[in-house]
Amino acid sequence: MLAITEVEDLLRQSREARFSLIYRNDNFRKELQERLPGSPTGR
Repeated sequence: MLAITEVEDLLRQSREARFSLIYRNDNFRKELQERLPGSPTGR
């Protein structure tokens, strides 16, 4: 049971880290678009 819990924790941490990285990249992209004049705002 302990091993299963440890695996679940590892999966949860990696999933949250991946989401966090995607979220930060998206915010960074939006901030760059706001700061740079003439940059495309949409796809």
